[in-house]
Amino acid sequence: LEELEDRTSVFLELFGNSLVRDISAMHLKNATNRALKLLGYGEGYLADFFDFSEMKMKERDFVEGQLKHWVADKSTVPIAEQWDRRVRTELAERYDNKTNIIDWDFHMNAAEYTHLIKFAEYRDWRVTGQAFDYAHINPRRGFKYDYNVPNKSLAFFDRQGRGVYQGDVKYGPFYALGCDTENANLLVRAPDGQVKYGNGVIAMHNVRAWLYELATQKEWPFAEHKFAWDDAANYNPLPEGTPKEEELDPRMPDVLLHVVGLELERFLLHMRELDAPRKFDAAFVSCGCSQFLTKDLFGAMCD
Repeated sequence: LEELEDRTSVFLELFGNSLVRDISAMHLKNATNRALKLLGYGEGYLADFFDFSEMKMKERDFVEGQLKHWVADKSTVPIAEQWDRRVRTELAERYDNKTNIIDWDFHMNAAEYTHLIKFAEYRDWRVTGQAFDYAHINPRRGFKYDYNVPNKSLAFFDRQGRGVYQGDVKYGPFYALGCDTENANLLVRAPDGQVKYGNGVIAMHNVRAWLYELATQKEWPFAEHKFAWDDAANYNPLPEGTPKEEELDPRMPDVLLHVVGLELERFLLHMRELDAPRKFDAAFVSCGCSQFLTKDLFGAMCD
């Protein structure tokens, strides 16, 4: 828990930034090596929480191949250059007027999904691919955030190890982690009508609380956001009653994650044919698989 906020910042970087810090790239390598053992051999402490039986071997081989590129130094992705090309392609002849176009998209699209985002956050992500910059979320004096390593987890790699970013360049990763919060202190609005702290701060508070609860089985006591720039004690503040490191007994929730390939209907049929059919608490669908958001899928979900 002494590194709780560090872990939070790494999580946010890997989730939403095209470029990450050296330390975050190292964490990605370590986590990927564990994921490879889990996928290939069913090894590791997460083995009891994942079921890959519905994936075909060629699907598992494909996923394994992509993960291997994440840890291979020879596999590269010039994501900053690719991002700029994607933006130029997206805006076409409107590129020279991109500031006004991005402003329009923000008010007509982004703000429609959530009001808990600042225009500056959205604009920076549209231009650079950086959604969560800790220099804005909770900066520390004398500490510099250098985002200069391509985030391989956002890229697709060919067999030669050439990576390409093919993801979203219009809406952003803001909604998954920061479109809502239990922390009412963060819902305050500034005089200009925008949320006072922005999506990055809200996402940080949410993720930090989730990680804390997983580690301690205690609820995180939400409070006002205090910047570490004003007081170093505001970086990684732990609430009173936090267990000591040696007292921790982290426990995963009683869950089973079914990783399903492209034959979702077959999987749903198997679930319906069980002697005691069970419904699912949540489903995670990638942005490229929205065609699977069918009545059958929603019918398999808990109310």
